Amino acid sequence: MTVFLTQSRNGGCTLTDGVRMRLVRRRFTRKLSFQDMGRALGIQAIHFERLERGMATPKFALLEAWANELGFNVEVKLKQAKEN
Repeated sequence: MTVFLTQSRNGGCTLTDGVRMRLVRRRFTRKLSFQDMGRALGIQAIHFERLERGMATPKFALLEAWANELGFNVEVKLKQAKEN
């Protein structure tokens, strides 16, 4: 999975809807609950639910662990920022 990240004000990673939906579909396919994912990632289930629904932004390390838990590898590509 290639993810283009935009850092949010709180230091989290803003996910595109396409990336988030791939993670959601994979969780459904594997029949994992919010509780299962929270336990695997070391966070509360309610926090995982907020991440998955796009109501919170994950730090990069958590995004990578989330993707890895579902069988994805995360690849980061740097892109030149636009100059003003």
